[in-house]
Amino acid sequence: MSAKIEVTFEKLKMPVVGMGKIDILVDGTNMISLSLGESTSVEISEGRHVVQAILNGVVKRKSKVLEISVNENSIVKVHGKYSRMWGNMKLQSQ
Repeated sequence: MSAKIEVTFEKLKMPVVGMGKIDILVDGTNMISLSLGESTSVEISEGRHVVQAILNGVVKRKSKVLEISVNENSIVKVHGKYSRMWGNMKLQSQ
């Protein structure tokens, strides 16, 4: 059976010039592309996985790797946030 990972990225109050899509990698494979303020999900296998976000803009930014454990027929929610001040991204599982 399979499970799902649902990824949501917070929307910024002010737009950012030159910001492209955010690619979500699961175990090193690009599974999802989304923009700030969007949410989407994808099916993955149960077990342990690593998730990383890569922002493709004027400058490429990468989040730290987030380790998650997914049970059969479950949904793991991952919340992403981009810091305009520091220019980095943070992922948290909820």
